[in-house]
Amino acid sequence: MTKKKKIWIIVGSVGLVLLIGGGIFLGIFLKNMSDYRNDVDAIIIEDINFADLKDGVYKGSYNVGKNFPAHIYVDVKVTVSSGVVTKIEILKFDNGSGATAEEKERLSKLVVDVVMDTQSLKGFSYTTGATNGQKTILKAIELALKSPPLPATGATK
Repeated sequence: MTKKKKIWIIVGSVGLVLLIGGGIFLGIFLKNMSDYRNDVDAIIIEDINFADLKDGVYKGSYNVGKNFPAHIYVDVKVTVSSGVVTKIEILKFDNGSGATAEEKERLSKLVVDVVMDTQSLKGFSYTTGATNGQKTILKAIELALKSPPLPATGATK
């Protein structure tokens, strides 16, 4: 076998391996993207009657597309007093889509302000281009309010 033929066999083999590897990577990426899209589409925000909530601090989180690079993770703390949500803190907001800190802050503030003003999780008008993040924040708030309140700290016995 000639040297030139050996080089072509090596180049062809490397190209074939790269092609197969790229195809596998693309297949995994597309599967994860599909799962992410399905996760977002499956988010249903249930309304909660805030007046029925016990006083306390509630904590919750929600994660969409954990296997996808553009996943969204939100961790919240919600304070309720006399059946009114008085404070919502976004403890963590990871958005793999590359949103800047300012964009995430603006998005968080918008959702928090609407929930605080309306005292409801329903009827939210999503912002184009930010729907996934807004839905994830609302779902984290919902899950927090569905969980038992955190134990009170600093209480006397």
